[in-house]
Amino acid sequence: MVRTGQVTATVAVRVTVRDLDMLDAVSRVLAADQSLNVHGVTWHVDWDNPAWPQVRAAAIQASIRKARDYAAAMGGTVQRVEHAADAGLLGGDTGPYPTGRMLAPVMSSSAEGPGTPALTPVPQELIATIEARFRTTGVSIPET
Repeated sequence: MVRTGQVTATVAVRVTVRDLDMLDAVSRVLAADQSLNVHGVTWHVDWDNPAWPQVRAAAIQASIRKARDYAAAMGGTVQRVEHAADAGLLGGDTGPYPTGRMLAPVMSSSAEGPGTPALTPVPQELIATIEARFRTTGVSIPET
């Protein structure tokens, strides 16, 4: 084996920005490096975002309405909520935690020519998936 002196190295770099006013400056820095290839920009909602409690509350209210529908279909009523938690925390096999993310298309800079990565925030959809267990009374199973 003979060393050629021609080496290509690949390094994954993650840039996290919480101050959206900095996006233009970050975009210019990324575009200035001709050898940089941007493979994707992903937007995430922080776990401490103030919208999460509202989304979870809406999911819990929806589960209570659904529990009442099920109980009524069997001639019963919902007595109380036994447990409510993010999906997967009560031993179920549904998704782990609520999600809020979108993938944004980007342009990359490469040997073919520089491009400015598109760092425009995209709208986020927050979805809370919960599991709930209820205690019902008066449920009767009709004979078929």
